[in-house]
Amino acid sequence: MTNLPRFTLLNTRPEHQAEGLTELVKQAGGQALNCPTLEIQWGSQKALRASLAKELDQYDKIILTSVNAVKGVLKSHLKSGSLTNLPQTRFFAIGKATQQAALEALLPVESLAKGPYDSEALLEHPAMQVVQGESILIVKGQAGRSLLMTQLVERGALVDYWDVYKRVSAKFCPQAWYSFIKSSQPILLITSVASFESLMANLLKFDTDYQLSSDGQKQTHQAWSFLGNTIVFSQRIKAVMLQQGWPTEIQVVTEQSDLGIIQTIKQCL
Repeated sequence: MTNLPRFTLLNTRPEHQAEGLTELVKQAGGQALNCPTLEIQWGSQKALRASLAKELDQYDKIILTSVNAVKGVLKSHLKSGSLTNLPQTRFFAIGKATQQAALEALLPVESLAKGPYDSEALLEHPAMQVVQGESILIVKGQAGRSLLMTQLVERGALVDYWDVYKRVSAKFCPQAWYSFIKSSQPILLITSVASFESLMANLLKFDTDYQLSSDGQKQTHQAWSFLGNTIVFSQRIKAVMLQQGWPTEIQVVTEQSDLGIIQTIKQCL
C-alpha cells in the first residue's frame, strides 16, 4: 500500500523560485504541486540601465526589496564591473533570501537583524532614522508598495524608485488544482497580494463558486471546504485576504524563506 504524503502544498511561487521549496517539502514528508500564479519578467540590460535615474555610486543607500530585485540589478550591470566598486554606497536587503542573493553577487548588503522582514521593519532600522538629504534608491518590481518612499521622503531623503521587473498573471494550472483539492492535508501558499489576486482571478474564470464574500465576512463556501490551512508571507497579505472574506485559517510564516514556509507547515500539522 502506498503511503500518503503528510501534506500537499500548492506552491504558487513563480516557476524559477519553486525548485528549492519543492525539495524541502519532499524532505518533510509532503508533496508539492507547482501552480505559479505569477510570472516575473525583466527588461533588457539596455532598458534597465535607461530606466535608472542616475548611476548607482551616486546613491548613499540602495534598498533591495526582493530576490527578483537583486536579479534585476545583476541583469542591468552584468559585465559592467560597477557593482563591486561602490565604496560609499550602503546596500540593504529585505529578507534573508534577498540578503543571500545579494551576498552571492558580492554586494556588501546589510539585512534586518530579526523578523518580520518587511518594509515596516526596515523603516525601524537605525540607518533609516536620520536620512535628511540622503540619496536613496529603492529597487523593486512594478506596482509594488509605496510605503518606503513615502516614509523616507517624509524624513527628508531624496528617493528614487527603480522598477527592474514586473509581475504578470501566469496561465492557470487546472491539473495541479484538481490534484490539490483531492489531496491529503491540502495547504495553500500565498507569497504576495498580487499572487492572491492572480489566483482568485484565474479561479473565478474557472469556477464562479470560488467567489468570496464581498462584505469581507468570513463564511463557509462549499467550493473551499476542502482547504485546511493557508500560509502567507505577511500580516498585510493576511489582512487583505480576510477583508475579502477568506474562508479558512491563515498562518503567517515564521520568516519569509523556504525554511520559514516549512517551519510554518510543521506548526500547522
